[in-house]
Amino acid sequence: MTSIYLLILAIIVPTSAILKSNFKTKHLFVFANLFFIAGILIDGFATAFTWLIIGRAIQGIGTGIALPLMFNIIMEQVPTSKVGVMMGFGNLITGVAPAIGPTFGGLIIASIGWHGFSISSYHSYCYLLS
Repeated sequence: MTSIYLLILAIIVPTSAILKSNFKTKHLFVFANLFFIAGILIDGFATAFTWLIIGRAIQGIGTGIALPLMFNIIMEQVPTSKVGVMMGFGNLITGVAPAIGPTFGGLIIASIGWHGFSISSYHSYCYLLS
């Protein structure tokens, strides 16, 4: 599941410059989050491994849009004196998440299963967006 996610991410990230020049930042942010939420919901209601792969691929699209967008927003919206700190936080998140995420996710899935994990992820993600 990680492989399809990273493959889609590697395909979408290079297209971010084209997306940024053709769409507003707000629209890209909304679409990225909608793709990610759709992927979580597909994973939550998956009845077969194929649906889990499809859900992860859709999450990869959302992350592929959101990741470069995060750095664009930092460069455009953050005051110059704080850009370094914010870029450091952005790099910290993108650097630590792949190291901790699979282990933490595996522990949670072992205890509550992928359906419970996906549904709780959906609720947490929607709460953080509000």
